[in-house]
Amino acid sequence: MVADTLLFGGFLLINRRFEIYAHSIEFYFHVEKSANQEFVHDPVMFHRNKLDDADYRTVNTPYLKIGSFYLHKFGLDITFEKEGEYRASILIKTFNVVDRNERSNKANLNRDKRMASSYIYDYLQFMEPDNDTLKSAIQMEWLPELQILPSVCSVAVPRININKFVIDNNGNQTSIKSPEKDTRPWRYYRKEPYHLLTNLLKARRV
Repeated sequence: MVADTLLFGGFLLINRRFEIYAHSIEFYFHVEKSANQEFVHDPVMFHRNKLDDADYRTVNTPYLKIGSFYLHKFGLDITFEKEGEYRASILIKTFNVVDRNERSNKANLNRDKRMASSYIYDYLQFMEPDNDTLKSAIQMEWLPELQILPSVCSVAVPRININKFVIDNNGNQTSIKSPEKDTRPWRYYRKEPYHLLTNLLKARRV
């Protein structure tokens, strides 16, 4: 299962320094083939084609390769798209950080601090205190764990602050947000005791 892999099977390494461990993730899936409601649509996705005249997106948004990193105002998506058919991505909703340059007790305590998705930019654009120059290139790679623990994912739960979108009188999906909450169970997170990163890392050393 993809959720098990992202939550328990490895971490994202940024600029060879920051290990990003996903604490919770959200799935997004949107079929481009037809606007009819019989298909699965997710208009809240950033990376998709235009749905109607009220939509700010373009008609032919290029497809991304499987496993691409897609940055937007809310953070980082890992994409799984199939050209001409659908968009699929996973947002790292909350995460923990291990700084490879810090080995103090304080740094270890900070590992259990949960960061919201948009704070990923703090690590992508990190500058040393004595150096105000941004990195010319950003390096990101997924590093799998050699020892994978049995997954302790939560049951699937709804995504946070996501609404449904209006279906018009012809049964077609629009880009107009509805006041009704989207209850599709597309969010997963690490349950106790591995909600704390220190517990997860200790278990791997046993």
